[in-house]
Amino acid sequence: MKNIGPFVDEKLDFTQLDEVFLLCGDTGAGKTTIFDAMTFAIYGEFLGARKGKAKDFRSQFAKEDDDSSVELEFSSDGEKYRVVRTLPRPYVNRNKKASVEASKLTVEKWNGSLSSYEFLNAGKAELDAMLVEIVGLSAPEFSKIVVLPQGEFSEFLRSNSNVKQDILKKLFPVDFYQSIVEKVKEKNDDLKKKIDLADVEVKGLLKNVDFTDAEEKLASLDKDLEDNKKDLKALRISKEDFEKETTRLDAELKLAVELEDAVLERDTLEKKIPEIEGIERKLKLADDADAVVPFIENKKQRQEDELKAKAYLEEVIGLAEAAKEKYDDLKGKENDILKLSKANEENRIALKDYNDKLDAAEKHAVEMKRNAVAKEKAQKAKELLSKEMDSLESFERALSAHAESVGIPCKDMKSAEIYRRIVDSFNEARELSHTAAQLYNYAVEAEECASNIDSTQKELVDLEKEKENCSRQIENNNSLLAEYKERKEDEAAKNTAFTLVSRLKPGCPCPLCGATEHPSPAVAPKELLDLDEKIATAERSVKTETELLARLSEEIASKKTILEKFREDLSVCNEKCKGITLEKARLDADSAKEKMYALQNVSEACSRFVENIDESNARIEELKDLVSRSDAELASIAATINAYEEQMKKIGGKVTSVDEIRKNIENLESLMDEQQEKVDDFKKAFEDAGLKLEKYNAMRGESQNSLGAAEEKHKEAQSILSEKLGESKFADEDEALSCFVEKSEKKLMKESVKEFRDRQSKLETGISVLSKKVSEKSSVLQKKAEKLEAEIEALDVRIDEVSAKIESIFADKTGFEKDYSKYREKSAELSRLESEGKAISQLWKDLSGGNPSKVQFETWFLGLYFDDVVVCANRHLLKISSERYEFKMDTDKTGGNSYHGLDLVVHDYQVNKDRDTATLSGGETFMASISLALGLTEVVQKTSRLDSLFIDEGFGSLDKESLEMAVGVLQDIGNTRTVGVISHVEEMLDAIACHVYVKKTKKGSHILL
Repeated sequence: MKNIGPFVDEKLDFTQLDEVFLLCGDTGAGKTTIFDAMTFAIYGEFLGARKGKAKDFRSQFAKEDDDSSVELEFSSDGEKYRVVRTLPRPYVNRNKKASVEASKLTVEKWNGSLSSYEFLNAGKAELDAMLVEIVGLSAPEFSKIVVLPQGEFSEFLRSNSNVKQDILKKLFPVDFYQSIVEKVKEKNDDLKKKIDLADVEVKGLLKNVDFTDAEEKLASLDKDLEDNKKDLKALRISKEDFEKETTRLDAELKLAVELEDAVLERDTLEKKIPEIEGIERKLKLADDADAVVPFIENKKQRQEDELKAKAYLEEVIGLAEAAKEKYDDLKGKENDILKLSKANEENRIALKDYNDKLDAAEKHAVEMKRNAVAKEKAQKAKELLSKEMDSLESFERALSAHAESVGIPCKDMKSAEIYRRIVDSFNEARELSHTAAQLYNYAVEAEECASNIDSTQKELVDLEKEKENCSRQIENNNSLLAEYKERKEDEAAKNTAFTLVSRLKPGCPCPLCGATEHPSPAVAPKELLDLDEKIATAERSVKTETELLARLSEEIASKKTILEKFREDLSVCNEKCKGITLEKARLDADSAKEKMYALQNVSEACSRFVENIDESNARIEELKDLVSRSDAELASIAATINAYEEQMKKIGGKVTSVDEIRKNIENLESLMDEQQEKVDDFKKAFEDAGLKLEKYNAMRGESQNSLGAAEEKHKEAQSILSEKLGESKFADEDEALSCFVEKSEKKLMKESVKEFRDRQSKLETGISVLSKKVSEKSSVLQKKAEKLEAEIEALDVRIDEVSAKIESIFADKTGFEKDYSKYREKSAELSRLESEGKAISQLWKDLSGGNPSKVQFETWFLGLYFDDVVVCANRHLLKISSERYEFKMDTDKTGGNSYHGLDLVVHDYQVNKDRDTATLSGGETFMASISLALGLTEVVQKTSRLDSLFIDEGFGSLDKESLEMAVGVLQDIGNTRTVGVISHVEEMLDAIACHVYVKKTKKGSHILL
């Protein structure tokens, strides 16, 4: 505990204490705080009057920045755990405001294979839930089963059934039975709601509709419906007849209108006949013009061709004369171009000399660069060689120094020989270390065997004691069982009528009264039923203790076998140790290991030095070879440079730079390109001029021939046209052209004439046919049709009226049938629900405590567990009170408004009367409450994973004899679990040998064993 309550930094190891120990010390020193700290570590809260005050438990001795924490190591279900939980810590945040740092939690689980704790990785809420699962108890259960606070069990002793029920529900598994009661309640509430709803619906239906003579009313509605359907059918037949006549009149009226329209159109067409005849005459003249107009157009075309030929000939003559002039001009410049071409050939020879000189200059420049690079490379190689030789010397000195540090001489020795000696020394030290470690392991095993023998012998003594206690408990339980059975026989003798009930058979005479009918057989008296329950409880206890005795016998036999095995192992280990003590073996092993590790470190370091020396020697040889090759390369490059300089002098008389030669070549090439371009341009222009002159001369001859042919064709076309005009009706070309009509226009004229004649013929035929089908004028037929439409509209109105009446009757009938059907359905449902609800309501009343005994179902079930608690508690109470007091269930209490079933009284054998717990004195109350608490603890811890009990209860109210009895009970409990007690009573200090003293000082409390 660090900074918890009065403790600054204190530790308490329960494994160093006896099975029963006393926690004593100054008032206010913090004895109860130790138990509170255990509860806080597991559940993160303090219980009882201190609940919700965790932050107030921070020690007044704590420094401002110190944490307040509890570290708890415990075992549960065979596993070890370590929990560390801090208290909330007040601090001032960055905004200068007071704040509280939340509690922190870590949980670790022991890993046996690694011999260390491992963290359980989870969030705080998950770890809290995990701890409840590990312990097997909630915080309230823990405070009543493992840590028993001051005064709380005296309250439990005196509490009524309701309070006991609330407490026991948290300790025993009643969830299933509670769920049964809740389901019955839900079913009862649901049925009540359904019955109320069904009753409201039935009354609502009766309020809106009268269902008297419902069948007769439905028959009357059916008859009205059928009569109206017949009327509707007759009206629809009449409407169909009128509609057929209307259809016939509409068809004749349509034909009459068509006839009148056709006569009107025929009269209109007759007025257009003169116009159509004029178009027909114009078409005849156009056909005659079609025979002459093509020859007129041919003559015009030939005339145009002759004019075009003349114009083209004149154009060609002009082009030929211009080409001749251009050709003659270029011919005069031919000698100048020949001179320019010869000068260009001389420049080409000079260009070759320049290129040869450029090649030599470029190679000379390359060799000069190679020479500079080679010099730099040779210099670097020489520098690296010098550095590598220095490194080699450094590695050899380091190797010698490491060897001498472990006592290996190395004067005048090579590095390989030095390293070999170091490796040999390391191997020898490793063998010695291995031998020393084996001896140490044997010594450790011998020590462990001796320790195991001591602990196993202690466990055997404890098991023998527990076996003896168990045997005594079986004897006590058998005695109690025999007493209950004897009392049952006495009760059975007093109630002979009930004992004969099982033998009664219908029709057979009763052994007592002789009657053959048994309407009211005797029921079991309450005293007899109570004894049956006590016998069953005692038998269960005997069975449990007998099973425990068998397990203890098996465990004792197993421990003896294990003890013999430990003794054999100890003998073997002592023989292998050869008389060496554990401390001597440890010192020898540590010394050998230290020497081995020293040689191992030197060996590993020297291994690296040897590798570095070998690598350095190899690099030195490589660098020497590189320096030799670099010198040879420099000599070769110098000879090549001299050769190129001689070559340049022969070509140009002196050594010239590459850039200067390239500039001369560039200027010469530019001049040559310019001269060659002029020569090439002249040649092309002269060639093009000759070709054009030749082309235009040929075109002039062709044009003259084309003009003669065009003149001949024009004369021939004029002659043919004159002949065709003579054969036609036209006097000249103009008259023929005036009568000519284009093909598209002529086509439209012919189509309009044909359309007129076709329409005229079609109208005459249609008028003839329609005249035979129409009997009257359209106006007369129209009046007849309008009259029929009016009569049909009147029928529609009547049909709608009858249809609406049918729909109304059908809606009334359907609505009545629906309401009547719903009324019968809801009435039947209401009867069914009332029948079902009566049984469920009675069941709910009985389960919820409405029975004559006023015992709730879950109370009755908890009473079964409570019986076990009372049996266990009575063992302790009888012992503490020297067989004077015993708990009894108060099953006679039935009055008042509260529920019953878990009430207790204390039977006082001295006066042979039952006493209410409220009448007990202080000492009697303590004996009863501590016995009840221990009984409850025993029953619950049968399913719990913890085997500890801590009691913070005053023993000062007990007299000396009762105190001795109470301590005896605690000693009995200590045989199966650890028991810690807080007390100030002097007699307790003498009665309990193991003490934990909490001393109060000005600097905080301290724990002393």
